[in-house]
Amino acid sequence: MSLYDGVLFSAPPPEGVIPDANAPHDATALVVCIGVFLPLAIISTAIRIFTRARVQGSVAIDDYIMLGALACSIALSASIIDMLRWGLGSHIWNVPLADLYGTSHFLYMNLIAAIVFCAATGMAKTSILLFYRRIFPSKAFHWVVWGLVAFTVSYSAASVFVNIFSCTPVRASWEVEFATAVGNCINRPVFYFAQAGFGILTDFATVIAPMPVMWGLQLGLKQKLGVAGILTTGGFVCIISIIRLYSISVLLRSTDLTYDTPPALMWCVIELNMSIVGGCIATFKPFLRKYFPRVLGSSRNPAMVYGSNTGASRSRKRGQSYQLESTGQSDSFNHVASSKKGFVSTTINAADTKYNSSDECIITPGNSSMDGQIVRTVQFETSYEEESEVRGKVL
Repeated sequence: MSLYDGVLFSAPPPEGVIPDANAPHDATALVVCIGVFLPLAIISTAIRIFTRARVQGSVAIDDYIMLGALACSIALSASIIDMLRWGLGSHIWNVPLADLYGTSHFLYMNLIAAIVFCAATGMAKTSILLFYRRIFPSKAFHWVVWGLVAFTVSYSAASVFVNIFSCTPVRASWEVEFATAVGNCINRPVFYFAQAGFGILTDFATVIAPMPVMWGLQLGLKQKLGVAGILTTGGFVCIISIIRLYSISVLLRSTDLTYDTPPALMWCVIELNMSIVGGCIATFKPFLRKYFPRVLGSSRNPAMVYGSNTGASRSRKRGQSYQLESTGQSDSFNHVASSKKGFVSTTINAADTKYNSSDECIITPGNSSMDGQIVRTVQFETSYEEESEVRGKVL
């Protein structure tokens, strides 16, 4: 501590430097990251919940857990923004001691940020793992998922607990009179380093775990690459976690806490919000297919839409239409309807599963004879004597 011009500062300045409580902070990159990645997470989660509720017709437990992760992400960003008022991004010798300690001041809000970050990352990973459980049929894989969920929940809860009770008494984390007199605290940067290490472990496990099951499915290369694309964001998060680990290692050696904290917080913001985006990305395709089909290179051309009677068949006489029959619970169906001018031949192969325009329905239940295959195949052919032949295939 140092006293200058009647103000008690948190640390003595380097030789020749005059403390300045009004010195500008150096946390622009952190603020920009919040402004970019938090809205991405909010939009992604909104699309996910809307798609699940309105397009697919059901909201599952993993959706609610992801909402919890988003709420914690918003709380994390709010805590960081508030910390800027109390010296975040400023050299510690420019931070008055009254701003560093005290309820709702720097150390208090830093503790809140650490707690909500640990809770949020745990919820985001748990949501992704439960999503895996819903779409992959393997019972053995389900046990792997439950094991990862148990580990993730346990270490996340332990991280929250350690953050809260890192000092004895608890108020020694933010009250100067307790910290300097009777307080006894753990080395928080060391704990953050260990917690980041466990986080990297679960990040890689979350990305790698479904790969053997995914590549074992009898899907075409395009379908496999599509599912792999969902995991790409997870790989990006793993890289961010490693970078965050390095930024924490800088804090281990730092004597300028308020100045060296923003880089670590910046990578926390990026990692958390990209985890949320990655967990929601699977719902983007059904959302776009429903409301913006041209974005996916598709259209609402009825010639390629199941059950349509207009569009590419405009050459047909007015009033001529052919109703495609329902297959119900059967696995196959053949139908021929004839008329004076042409015929319609329909072949349908389907598994007994609900089709809701979701990528989640590309896999059949584990005990099905079609295990690991695309569960719905519709082929239809329409030809006319007077006009050109039209063929379509929906997979």
